[in-house]
Amino acid sequence: MLIVLMGYFSFNLVEYLKFKSKEYYLIPEGYVGEVTVLYNVEKAPKPQRIKDYKVIKVNEEGYALTSLSEPRGEIDNKYFYVDKKGKKTEIDYNCIHDSRSGGHDVHDYIEFKVTDFGCGEAFVLEGDITSPNIKPSLSVEEILIREGLE
Repeated sequence: MLIVLMGYFSFNLVEYLKFKSKEYYLIPEGYVGEVTVLYNVEKAPKPQRIKDYKVIKVNEEGYALTSLSEPRGEIDNKYFYVDKKGKKTEIDYNCIHDSRSGGHDVHDYIEFKVTDFGCGEAFVLEGDITSPNIKPSLSVEEILIREGLE
């Protein structure tokens, strides 16, 4: 039984590592808080690409809709602040906390947090935002209602 379980987990790990999540997040300059991305949204435009990355544009309220399926595999994402003129500034990985993923009916989602204060290993692991600039975020249910998807 133990050998079967080890084989199962080894196979799943190999399958998992075959894929990489290559998403390129464009976040409004100065946004601090939780970001939610809803997947499998039919009315969402097909995302642009930058090299091997799929571009996901986050709005001022901290969420994005995409027609893509939820990514799987190793996370290899890039995160950028974008100003009103389109100038991009890469966000340090120590300022990103990957929170969770889930599903709500037909829409899968992921959530992550971005901060401008207290970046580092503790934030990456725990995700506690201590910045005075934090914006309140909408729940998945609120986003679905706002976008007429509920």
